[in-house]
Amino acid sequence: NNQDKSPVDGFDALGLFNDTPVQSASQTASVSSPLDDIFGFGASSAPSQPTAFAPAPAPVSAPSFMPPVSSGPADLFSMNDIFASPSAPPAAKDYVAFEDANLLVTFKFERDPMDKSMHKITAVYKNKSSSKLDGINMQVSVKKYLKLQLFSVSSPSLEAYSPNTVTQEMKITNSQEGQSEIILRARITYNHVASGNKAVETIVC
Repeated sequence: NNQDKSPVDGFDALGLFNDTPVQSASQTASVSSPLDDIFGFGASSAPSQPTAFAPAPAPVSAPSFMPPVSSGPADLFSMNDIFASPSAPPAAKDYVAFEDANLLVTFKFERDPMDKSMHKITAVYKNKSSSKLDGINMQVSVKKYLKLQLFSVSSPSLEAYSPNTVTQEMKITNSQEGQSEIILRARITYNHVASGNKAVETIVC
């Protein structure tokens, strides 16, 4: 029974990483934190023309258009910007990790606001079929620079078309945060009770 063992014991025996590592398609040349975009400065105002002192002009019938007067240095920073409350952390992101005619598995990603190398992933299982699903389980394997803590599934079964879901949490520490992305392989298994078929699916995230 996989749930009786330590979540990370025996993952190497699965041989999930014998193949060449799969590179994430979302990798870019530069790596940045989602929080890096929260703070920014607008473009600086163009310098205004100096104002010369001159006698008051004679009244004219047509309206005259005066050049804009430059604001003082104190106007460069808004008091609202200085004393604004810190922005709330970004909401958890959802990712469809696996879906077939019977089962939908969604990953919800969250990051520890105090330690950006700590990531929490919650797998949410939903039954889409007209049959009960049981034996629901997931095994996960990660690269060596990642430390994995995998918890047991909240329930091994889901009733047909049930609005309820089953969850399973994992915590991953990335020792190369900012340099290497989180890449994992998961093996999802479940039994389709009505047909007696057992599904075994391997996904790469």
